[in-house]
Amino acid sequence: MKFIFLMLSSIIFISCSSEYLGEKENNDSIENAQSILYGVIGNIDGNEDKDFYAYAVASETSLDFELDTPIDKPMAIGIYDYSGNRIKYLNEPYNDGFNTKDDIVTTVIRDIYIETFYGASNYYISIEPMNENTNYDKVDYLLRVKEKDYEENLEKEPNDNKDDAHIFYLDSTNDYYSIKGYYNHITNELVKKKGFKNAEIDFYKLENKSKLFLFTHITLSSIPSIDSSISIYDKRGQYVMTIDSNIVGDGESVDKLLLTPQNSYYLIVSATNKNNIIPYNLTISTSELYDNREFEPNNSIAVSQFVKFNNRYKGSIDFLGDKDYFAFNIFEKTSVKLSYYRIDSENLRIKLIDPLHQTILELSENNEEETLELEKGIYYLFFENKTIKKKGEFKTLQYEFDVSPIGEDYEFNL
Repeated sequence: MKFIFLMLSSIIFISCSSEYLGEKENNDSIENAQSILYGVIGNIDGNEDKDFYAYAVASETSLDFELDTPIDKPMAIGIYDYSGNRIKYLNEPYNDGFNTKDDIVTTVIRDIYIETFYGASNYYISIEPMNENTNYDKVDYLLRVKEKDYEENLEKEPNDNKDDAHIFYLDSTNDYYSIKGYYNHITNELVKKKGFKNAEIDFYKLENKSKLFLFTHITLSSIPSIDSSISIYDKRGQYVMTIDSNIVGDGESVDKLLLTPQNSYYLIVSATNKNNIIPYNLTISTSELYDNREFEPNNSIAVSQFVKFNNRYKGSIDFLGDKDYFAFNIFEKTSVKLSYYRIDSENLRIKLIDPLHQTILELSENNEEETLELEKGIYYLFFENKTIKKKGEFKTLQYEFDVSPIGEDYEFNL
């Protein structure tokens, strides 16, 4: 063990200059935090020891934190805002080649976004033992703080909860954002509350301040070995849907999320892997509404998409568990023709549901048209993938349909 301490001290000595201060003891609280400029050479002496440092920021910026420790004595790092509130906590190390010696592990927190303040304000860093069953007597560490100009295409950490969501303001039919974020495993109580077991989550918010109906297109890049997903919540924080191909290494996308005027959605980007500092790319764009095109969310009767008669609609089952509901209104008893086009009937299930939410018809595999008499009320067409249910399997299913009353000139009316 003495050899590892000497190795860490040697690496610190070789790689550092006078810009790295030595730790000054009695820095065991935020009130007694030691001020640093670029980094510090410190020492944890005992399992109850905890060191605090203060870093001054004067303007909008982005901060990276890197902590080198012996690989068998990793340490946890916490970040606190100017009021002393902990905003980020990382207690799992990541060895990404910052140091060439295998006996050293580097724990990294990237892209902590600092807003502009009037005058300098301190942000705080804490260093403490990570493993309670490991002896931490006289263990050296090196903390580096790297300040950089904030760029608009960077994720704004911390964004681990709804109130700190990174916001995209959408107000036209040609908005475009591309954000570089990181999967960075953290300790986060919300992970447990929301059911994202062992997941790192990033919150984003799509906010429409305009009077326009916007088609919103969302794409999360594919990363080898990463099992990712996008969960969508409404502006009240109520669950809407989860986009998940359920294939490890695949990206996720939803191409038709309808964002109504003065409305918003929250996105949760998550990864279940315990990987630190794995980059991803999230793109958000908007367009005009497409005529006769399915939009999300329409995954339950409550949010069914109403359709007009005698119009050919296009839709698709885009992800595992995707379900599409469409509604139409019959004003008086009449005969109706349901027509389907380009249907993969071997894999696609189509049902007609009555006003009491009971299934009254399921399309047979070889039939592309049904004519039936319907009483007054609101009816629902339901589409889902009936074959792909397992992880690692998925097939996008396209479909087209129209609903046509027979012998009457009906007009669409909610």
